[in-house]
Amino acid sequence: MKFRLLGPLEVRVGEEWKGIGAPKWRSVLAALLINAGQIVSADALINEVWGDVPPAKAANLISIYVLRLRRLLGDADSSLLVTRAPGYQLRVAAADTDALLFEAMGFEGNFALLVLPALIQLASLAAVLVSLVLVDRIGRRPILLSGIAAMILGDAVLVGVFAAKSSAVSGLGYVGLLMFTMGFTFGFGALVWVYAGESFPAHLRSLGSSMMLTANLTANALVAAVFLTMLNTLGGAGMFTVFALLACAGLVMVYRFAPETKGRQLEDIRHFWENNGRWPDETTSAATDVPACR
Repeated sequence: MKFRLLGPLEVRVGEEWKGIGAPKWRSVLAALLINAGQIVSADALINEVWGDVPPAKAANLISIYVLRLRRLLGDADSSLLVTRAPGYQLRVAAADTDALLFEAMGFEGNFALLVLPALIQLASLAAVLVSLVLVDRIGRRPILLSGIAAMILGDAVLVGVFAAKSSAVSGLGYVGLLMFTMGFTFGFGALVWVYAGESFPAHLRSLGSSMMLTANLTANALVAAVFLTMLNTLGGAGMFTVFALLACAGLVMVYRFAPETKGRQLEDIRHFWENNGRWPDETTSAATDVPACR
């Protein structure tokens, strides 16, 4: 059984991720997940759901919510969500929640579950805004290449932190995670939608854009699906080494094949692909150089 806490609370049932629709069920499950493996008292759950003004039959309602959560989780024998006086215990390993990444770097509790992800989201938003400001000033390729370079550097930092296995460098690990996330949102995350519509000639634009965006979304889905498994199997150092190698491959591909489309007309882009990666001004210059050599 897998759970996602960093974002909308979701449970993986079989091969499908499902949200928890009822707000009160969601509050109970979130409280149990934050304290996974520990006994959470019924009073604490009541306070989590209703605050200081619980209804008269709050304890009975909590029992009902727990029963329904067991059904949702397929916990027919109550071995996962266990009744333990004075409340309940959710028996899940740290590897079954996406908070493991922060816990593995030495961060714990609500700070790891709420504050750190929020800061990453704010940093990602800032990276997107900077990218939007710079895209028509310095061009597409510099942004893409610098974003990928930041991802590689962030991966390298994370590999070092996990390999060191020391809580003394946990803060450095968070910096690496920030660099990786901001690098992605600054480059691929912000520009893929723009670049998909600019980098193909007219007769291939629809197909090329669809394939590019589909590949991007598919890659995101695959990473989300295997992230916890990789982290649990390969460890942090091994997982981020794989990510660094993929980012290096992306850097080579962009540097070698991605054209700079800033200020280019559609006819120029068509000419680029039809003339082995030469822009019209480069082709004209090469043609005039031939008679001069003769």
